[in-house]
Parts: sequence; structure tokens; C-alpha cells
Amino acid sequence: MPVCKNCSSTFDSPYCGHCGQRDNNGRFTFKEVVGDFVSQVLSLELPLLHTIRELVRRPGGFCRDYIQGKRRPFVPPIPFFILLAGFHVLVRVLSGFDPIANQRRAFHQENNNDRPAQMGYSIGHFISDNLSNFFFLLVFSLAFYSWLFFRKSRFNYAENTVLAFYTVAVYTLLATVSMLLSFAHPKLYFTIYLFALGYFTWVLVDFHRPKLAAGIPKAVIATVVSYVTYILSAIVIGTAYYILIVKK
Repeated sequence: MPVCKNCSSTFDSPYCGHCGQRDNNGRFTFKEVVGDFVSQVLSLELPLLHTIRELVRRPGGFCRDYIQGKRRPFVPPIPFFILLAGFHVLVRVLSGFDPIANQRRAFHQENNNDRPAQMGYSIGHFISDNLSNFFFLLVFSLAFYSWLFFRKSRFNYAENTVLAFYTVAVYTLLATVSMLLSFAHPKLYFTIYLFALGYFTWVLVDFHRPKLAAGIPKAVIATVVSYVTYILSAIVIGTAYYILIVKK
């Protein structure tokens, strides 16, 4: 019987029953290198595509199913969020997109360089440069208001956090689309607010399944309040950074 090169256990199948490593002869071939690469890509790609598809087709229903135990073949919420947030930051860096410069172009403020404006630009750049961290604020803000406004659905805060990680991950994907649209016209970047309002509202209604007459207004309010809380929190942190670090 072959002996596993990883844990020294004996086994009689293509994979070691003790550690799961595939049988090999201790050498590498080009075919094996390519095969390992393809299998690793597919092992991530297929769950990722399944997860994105469900979050586009039935986001709230998918999150309910995931919480209630139907978790294969999907990417867990936190890795999914980190992956899409990282993709957003990567596209922004590669494209050279500057949200503050885009805002100045959109509202014809290129020549506005007075002191309050410079302070605002400095705070904005700090938030933009640390956007992947600030996305976490939106996650926990959305989770809190989802739990607060829809307590009758009996999902606890942790379960609402699962919902929020998936929802904000899709938000980062929508923000990437808005960012690319801004290269056609700077004001198109602000379509992200319409995307966020529509998608968040849909997710909350689909997840909590309230009566629509009351549920849709509650979902809209929860979305707006969570987003405003996120923005204000980011501004407070950015202002503290400006006063304590930049201005000093």
C-alpha cells in the first residue's frame, strides 16, 4: 500500500484517508502543476459564481437558506465580503480612480481650494484610502438596523450580520460598476446610491418577509438610516484623523 508523503499514513485510494492529500510520487510534472492550478481556480470559482448568482436572483431567500443550514456550495459570508471588497479596491487602484477628484469634476469644484474645502478633501482622501476598512462599518450598521426594524422576524444580530456581509459584498460590486461608469461621465458614479437603496430594500424585504405595505417603507428607512450612520461614522473618524494627525 502507498504511504502518504505528508503524514506517513498508508492508504489504498487516490487520496489519503488521514490528511486528505492526493497520492503522488514525490516529484512534480508540468501536467500536475497545471492540474493543481485549474483545480484550485475551479474550487473557488464555482462556489463564487453560485453565490453571486443566488444573491442576484433571490438575495434574501438565499441568506435565509444559508442561515438555516443550506451552505454548500457557497462561499461563506466573510470570505465572500473580503474577496469582493478586495476586487473593488484592486479595480480602483488599477484604473487610477480618485473619488474626490471625480466629485470635484462632477460639481465643477476644481478651482475651489479654500481652507474648508481642503479639509474636506483631506478627510475624503483618508476615507477613500481606507475604504476596505470602512466597508465594515456599513456591514455592522446594516446588521443593526435590519435587526432593529425587523425584530418580529426573530433573526438575531449575528444572523443579521450574515445578511449584511453578503449584502455589502454585492454593494462593493455595484460600486465597482458605478466607478467604471464615472469614466463616461463623473456624475454617473453617484448611481451607487440608487443601486444601494434599491438592492438593500429588496434584500431586507426578501429576507424578513414582512407584509409588503409596512415592510417596504421600513426597509427603505432601515437602508437610509444604516447608510447615513455609516457615512457619519466615517466622517467622524476622518475628522479625528485630520485634527490629530494632518493638522498637527
